[in-house]
Amino acid sequence: MTQAAWPTVAFVVLSACGSKEAPSDPEISRRLAECQSTLARAETATEMCTKQLDDKSAAGGQWVLSIEGDTVKIGARSRPGSAEPTLSSEEATRLTAQFNGEVRRSRGAIQQCYVAALKKNESIQARTIELTVNVLVGTNGQILEPAFSPRISSDFAKCMGQVAKRWKLDKVSGGGIRLQYPVTLTPT
Repeated sequence: MTQAAWPTVAFVVLSACGSKEAPSDPEISRRLAECQSTLARAETATEMCTKQLDDKSAAGGQWVLSIEGDTVKIGARSRPGSAEPTLSSEEATRLTAQFNGEVRRSRGAIQQCYVAALKKNESIQARTIELTVNVLVGTNGQILEPAFSPRISSDFAKCMGQVAKRWKLDKVSGGGIRLQYPVTLTPT
């Protein structure tokens, strides 16, 4: 098959993915089967995650959102004696977007904290560090318990704590929510 024909094949495969009719071309049939299999796995994974989330919510707990690249994972962590959280998926999505924006807008300040740490710690001078920013958002939208992993130094943690104090999110219904965001730190 020529390269010029591939866009047509791709279009046919993608448009046929939801179709029940079997195409006559064996290559398209194979790609359609792969597409349908991938779609079925994604639907199963979504159902499993939804069930786990519902089970955790029914037991009472706090919502946990983590961001890995372009993927947002929503979960719940049980807290003995706590009431069931009332956080809607729309509210969770909105808070996640706000948090992501706050961290991204603070990128310069975060890099300054890292540069200051580089000057005092030779062991990190030639390394790129994948930092995880982990916070608890209080019901009033205030950032509580900021944590940064891996631990670079006490000065870095103090500097990052000052950066995190400036972050403010909307109020959270139904209790606190934990949010995570990855930040890549590179020496400059």
